[in-house]
Amino acid sequence: GPCHRESTHALGRMRPALTGVSSTAGSRRDGLRDGAGTMAGLLVTPSFLEFKDVEPGLSQTASVTVRNTDLRARTLRMRVPKTKFFSVTGWQNAKALAGGLETTFQVVFEGSHLTESRELIQDRIMLQSEAGEVEVQLKALAPAVGVDVHGDLNFGIVPVDSKATK
Repeated sequence: GPCHRESTHALGRMRPALTGVSSTAGSRRDGLRDGAGTMAGLLVTPSFLEFKDVEPGLSQTASVTVRNTDLRARTLRMRVPKTKFFSVTGWQNAKALAGGLETTFQVVFEGSHLTESRELIQDRIMLQSEAGEVEVQLKALAPAVGVDVHGDLNFGIVPVDSKATK
């Protein structure tokens, strides 16, 4: 199905800098795949979570919703994130989801495991049903350094091939 950008509302101590993308299983976009090569009948919103400006000691939480768009009930299983930085709450494995219904779980970025030297952390969650699987990509980014310059900069004369030393 077509992909669209969607804002995700914050839960807990989440910052508003979370980015989310919504997709339907069976699409080849956004890293989604289904094992059978057919529509898995699952709509995951969002299928990509990006936690921005993560800091040591602070946790951030976001919700993910899974809707069974098929008429038949599906049994859902989850392969949880492998790293210690992400965890899942509100999920029960081997969950039966009737056609047309949805379930929601939370993904928590665990800032207590973060060190100052980490700038990018990536992981994923795999949701599986009888018809295929859907990947939810997880990414956490440390605060980016920015410089605001007002007015003109004058660096003077700098010789070609010169090097700065301390």
